Parts: sequence; structure tokens; C-alpha cells
Amino acid sequence: MVSSIQESVARKPAAGADVALPRRPGLLTRMRASRRLMIGATVFVLMVVAAVIGPAVAPHDPLEINSRLTLRTFAPGYLLGTDEFGRDLLSRIIYGARPTLTVAIGATTIALVLGTLFGMVAGYFRGMLDQVIMRTLDTLLSFPPILLAMMVVGFLGPGVRNLVIVIGVLFVPTFARLAYAETLRIKELEYVSAARALGATSPRMLMQHIFPNITAPLIPEHHRAAHCAVQSGDGRGDSARVRAQLPWSRRGAAGVLLGPHDCRRAQLYGPGAELRALAGTGHRCHHSGHQHGR
Repeated sequence: MVSSIQESVARKPAAGADVALPRRPGLLTRMRASRRLMIGATVFVLMVVAAVIGPAVAPHDPLEINSRLTLRTFAPGYLLGTDEFGRDLLSRIIYGARPTLTVAIGATTIALVLGTLFGMVAGYFRGMLDQVIMRTLDTLLSFPPILLAMMVVGFLGPGVRNLVIVIGVLFVPTFARLAYAETLRIKELEYVSAARALGATSPRMLMQHIFPNITAPLIPEHHRAAHCAVQSGDGRGDSARVRAQLPWSRRGAAGVLLGPHDCRRAQLYGPGAELRALAGTGHRCHHSGHQHGR
């Protein structure tokens, strides 16, 4: 027994000696270990590639009408079938990926950056600045989306870029309220008080001590906003359904924002790309963000 104790003591490292600690797996290793994450990342990469090189890989012209192949679930050369006008659904989805991703990524990026900035500043400094920022965002929530769309057209004119701006601005209050609530909670924690006592400046407090700790709830909200932005760009969100062509003047806010040429092109390019924004589901997503902020 004495000899076993001596052996165990001999195997222990001496005081002050370097001990090799187990290394934490890297980010790529953890990503490869998650099958669901890899499947989702693969689908997203394929969508981005299709949006970038869509015209080069599309098997057919998305506007080509074939009255002999209407509403086919599958036909030779038509992998996903055709719509009621005989147009290839796969080609229409590929062509529609670019404007859809542009609206989703552009609008949510605008909302995330501006909303997080406004919420952090209002929650950290409080006082009159807090009242001005948050009451201004409350006023923005009271605007009907169609009125905001008409205001943008009056100042900037129609276009897809203005559509991204309008949808992004509509989601700013949601991110601002979420960042505001998290900033109020985190600024009272002990490590933030300790950093303030050591003389940390306000920009350092916001960027190094508060912002990294409020990103956890902002990430899933960003994903939800991207989903609603796609639905807003699609008009009603039913991207799997191909609707009949309508005159551009009957499309509400999208007709105002895109103009006759862009709106016709977006409508004809099919599922997920019918950029008839700020109507139907887009309006509901806007108000759901208001309720979520409360």
C-alpha cells in the first residue's frame, strides 16, 4: 500500500510545472459534428450560389410559356414541374433567389445594425436621450407600412434598393427594444460596475462589455426577421404558389416601390421573388414585432 501511494505521488506533476489541459474543439470541428447544422449550411450555400450564377445554371427561360405542359408535377427536362402557364418552376426559383436574398439579407442587416445601436445607446445613457430614441421608435411603429412606402417613393423614387430600406426600417424598433432591454439588465451586473470603476470609457463599455453579451437574443431575432422580410418581399409569403400576372398598378406598395418594369420582372420571375412588399404577411410581421417588443 505504501508503494502504491509513493507511485501515485511520483506520477503527480511538481508544483509550478506546466500541465497540458485538454483543448476545446475548434468552431469548424463543432460545426462538422452537428449534422443538422451541416445540412442547413449546405442548403444555404447552394441558395447563395444559385442566386449568384442563376442565369448560367437555369435549364430554361423563366418567362418561356409552354401551353402543352401546364401544371405538370414532372416532365422530361422539367425537374420540379411547371406552373399553370407551362413555365419551368426550377428556373423561376433560381432566378427568384437573387432578389429574395437581397431583400432578406439587406433589410435585416439594416435593422440589426441600427436597432442594436439605438437600443444600446438608449439603455446605457438613459435620461432624455432614452426618451427621445424610444419614443421616436414608438412613433415609427404607429405608421402603416403603405404610408411609409409612399413616403420613400416620394423622396427617393421606386426601386429594389428602396424596398430593402423600407423593410429594414420597419424592423428597426424590434431590434432596438430587444437590445434596450438586454442593455438595462447587463449594465447593472458586477463586472460592468467594476469596469466603470476602473475608468472605462462609454464606447469601451458598450463595445467590449455590453455588446458581446446581448448578441445571444439578437441572433434568433435576426433569423426571424429574415423570414418575415422574405414574406414581406413575397407579398403574402406563399412563395410555393405561382399566381397569375396582375397589372403593376394593382400591387399596392410593391407597385409603388418597384415601378412598372421592376415589378413586372419580379412577378414573372416567380416563387419567392414576387417583391410585393409591405402588404399582407409583411404587415402582420411588422405588428408581431411590435407585440414582441412589448
